[in-house]
Amino acid sequence: MVAALGPREIAEITVHDLRAWRADLIQRHTRYDDHPIRPAINTRGLSVYTIIGKVKCARILFDWLVEEGELVRSPAERLHAPRRPKNDLPKAISDRDIRRLASYAAREGLVREVALIHCLADTGARVRGIAFLKRSDVSLATGELIVTEKGAKSRAVYLTGAGIAALRNWLRVRPCDVNHDYVFTSLRGGARLTGSGIYQALARVARACGVERFNPHAFRHAFAREMLNAGLSLEVVADLMGHSSVSVTADSYAIWTKRELEEKHFQAARKRGLWTKPR
Repeated sequence: MVAALGPREIAEITVHDLRAWRADLIQRHTRYDDHPIRPAINTRGLSVYTIIGKVKCARILFDWLVEEGELVRSPAERLHAPRRPKNDLPKAISDRDIRRLASYAAREGLVREVALIHCLADTGARVRGIAFLKRSDVSLATGELIVTEKGAKSRAVYLTGAGIAALRNWLRVRPCDVNHDYVFTSLRGGARLTGSGIYQALARVARACGVERFNPHAFRHAFAREMLNAGLSLEVVADLMGHSSVSVTADSYAIWTKRELEEKHFQAARKRGLWTKPR
């Protein structure tokens, strides 16, 4: 935003300036310009979800400035984000690809990566929650993890039996001569593994076994789909994912392909004894 608006006093920024900034985002043809690791690439532009996120951050920033008494009124009050696209395809990593990642990492002795894959796939936690997970937040006896995510809010998530075993294996070999309690560390130096570090660790495994969709958030989408497919209600899945509203779960995660909807329809019909799917 600073690059687009230039240096100026906060009180001088108007809604027109912010709309010009939003227009610049929509017209941009590169991604990752300011990313600490990923190189900038030429694309068809930023995704609508990226723009929505940036506009949301701007609104939060100016609301905070109003609360702190730096502004009388937020210039972002009438700054609207683009509409979310309808009929979007699921963004989840497939169960098959999760198994491929975990199997390859296990064969290669990548103990940390196996634990990372299970923590993401089993819990549906945000990558920030896994990056800031501490050993004191882990109960291997019950598989419960206390993750701290958006807005510094903490919540409980749960590992499966295989996930507990994977995390236990990593904690046995995790560097112990470090001055912090974070679970996931770099293999050299033992610094806390950041969200970008988790992405890079997954990327190395994905490239080796030919998996294309592997970003940490794809595991969160997969978790939501798995829970919904298991018959859990939207309200329960929203709680498991730490959503503030069930509408977030419905709009962003309860997304199915046409074939999946067709199959769900026939499954429900068969249960009710109405008809069977035609061959």
